[in-house]
Amino acid sequence: MNATQYKKELLYRKARGKIIYESYKIKIASLFKMEPDCLTFLDLETTDNILSKSNAFDTRKTKKKLDIKDLNPYILELKKILGPHYVFLDEDWIYCGAFTVPSLQELNEDFHFDNEILNDVLFISMDLRQSISLDYYEMNGVYYIDVITKFPIRNE
Repeated sequence: MNATQYKKELLYRKARGKIIYESYKIKIASLFKMEPDCLTFLDLETTDNILSKSNAFDTRKTKKKLDIKDLNPYILELKKILGPHYVFLDEDWIYCGAFTVPSLQELNEDFHFDNEILNDVLFISMDLRQSISLDYYEMNGVYYIDVITKFPIRNE
């Protein structure tokens, strides 16, 4: 995509973001025990750059399937992860941008998919070396969450 096309796409995304911004803040409030107004929101270009750069490292990827009943214990484990993270929710980040949290300790352990957040949450560490993706889906009437974790192969 050339620069002109990208600028046009950004304009469209920003306009769409203004329309869905309030529902985006509701999603954030369902996932974190903090006011969305206290968070740092990233502009769309920065958001795109973070995703691009996070894929530039050599990483090892692990994938596991969680039963929906195992989400809350897993969130308790995530809350132990210290350090700031970028957060991407559903496809709303495409239009509103990602945001940052000081750590995952403020995650809401009572969070449930399908209430506000439909199916995707992505956490990327600020150094861009680790990421955790939660992908909620239904198969044959049973609900699961695929957890994909990426971490560096070696320290550089």
